[in-house]
Amino acid sequence: MNATRLTRLFNVLDADGNGLLEAADFDRVATELTRSQALAEGSQASLGQRYRHLWETLAAACDANRDGRVTLQEWLAHHEALLDSDRRLRVEQPAYRSPIETTARFLFDVLDANQDGRISREEYRAFATAHGLSPDVADQAFEKVAPHGFLRREELVDMVLEFYFADEDCLGTWLFNK
Repeated sequence: MNATRLTRLFNVLDADGNGLLEAADFDRVATELTRSQALAEGSQASLGQRYRHLWETLAAACDANRDGRVTLQEWLAHHEALLDSDRRLRVEQPAYRSPIETTARFLFDVLDANQDGRISREEYRAFATAHGLSPDVADQAFEKVAPHGFLRREELVDMVLEFYFADEDCLGTWLFNK
């Protein structure tokens, strides 16, 4: 497990920077994404619901003491167990589908605001800045992960899996570069 990389992702998800993941962090990002993407009313509600579902799933998995907040320690402990299990199941069950892959597919759907099957620089920038990255850092990261100008679903899924399982110098580390 790469605690530095997982800590970086924790910090990206911690929208208010208070050192805890809470429902308010996910609500705040959904609101910011809705605003920056100028989504229609039905799409706004859908995005908010998806982010709320993401929070509820994360809290159910990580919030060991059930206090409605996820600490960095809880986050790292959960991911250590998840990654150990995931590595084992990948070997034992060839048809196994990682929950990390499922989350990556969800992430693609969130980023692909216009639902054209690819993530543009503008869509990635909206996502990244809603999570506290500067537009310049978002653009720099996008240039690294999408030199051809967009990301397809499978490319994003592969990069998220790299983020969790590969060496530090992989492209996946640029996705959550805070």
